Amino acid sequence: MRSKAVMVAIIVLFSMWYVGLWGSEVTAEPGFFSEKCAGCHTNDSATCDGCHSHGVWQDSSRTTVNLTATTDLDRYQPGQTVSVTFSGGYRYGWIRAILFDENGLEIDRVTGPTGMGDDGTGDPSLQFPVMLSAPAPSEPGFYTWSASWFGSPFDKDNSTVFPHTSQNVLTNEFEVFLPPTDLTQIDLVSPADLAVVTSPPTFTWAADGGANNKFAVDVSASPGFATYYSTYEDLGLMIGTNSWTMPLSVWNKVPVGVQLYWRVRGVDLNHTPRTIITSTGSRRFTRQ
Repeated sequence: MRSKAVMVAIIVLFSMWYVGLWGSEVTAEPGFFSEKCAGCHTNDSATCDGCHSHGVWQDSSRTTVNLTATTDLDRYQPGQTVSVTFSGGYRYGWIRAILFDENGLEIDRVTGPTGMGDDGTGDPSLQFPVMLSAPAPSEPGFYTWSASWFGSPFDKDNSTVFPHTSQNVLTNEFEVFLPPTDLTQIDLVSPADLAVVTSPPTFTWAADGGANNKFAVDVSASPGFATYYSTYEDLGLMIGTNSWTMPLSVWNKVPVGVQLYWRVRGVDLNHTPRTIITSTGSRRFTRQ
């Protein structure tokens, strides 16, 4: 019994030492905000990521800067919105994030209501991952932007707080391209070839150009479309978007278990002479 009591006492003492050791480390860094930052950030929530040690490093070893800035797409048309996900840090709290274009000019900024901190809101949009965005350049080409963490340079064993500094990271390279001015190609998107559908399908496609496009969806029992049912000839529709959902009245006439073919025809009404473009190939679907 005595040895058991001694063992329990040792475990308790070790637990107290362990919790005290790690508790001091966990609470020490947040304490830095009160000591070093609260004098200016009087109404802001305490932040760990707002300091260099936590906001830009991968972990407490501070050996790898883990800031990343990634665009949502690889290709954009001029003026199309480029959204950048800016990630980093390894603790919590608000940061100031800035997006720069290929010339180093600021094009977006995420910061608090008064331009610093978060005014005590705890706003998640000011915390990693931060979303930044701006219109794509007007000229075609390949571009690389950059995103910047801005905050206190404070690190362990470094009590320097002013002036505030930035840490930049490049985005991935992306392309800006001009779409063709003429409608020259239509690609089928969905349903996939050989799809088995159980309800009225939505047909979608992509067009490579055109200013005033109108489309027709054709369905046939033969791959050569010797005869076919068309949204234009049979329904009198000129579809102005890149999708069409089959009405229930038409769906009820589709035979079950029969493989059917579909394609899309399109024309740019602004083009002279008007030229009908047929989709590259056709696809098959079967009603279950």
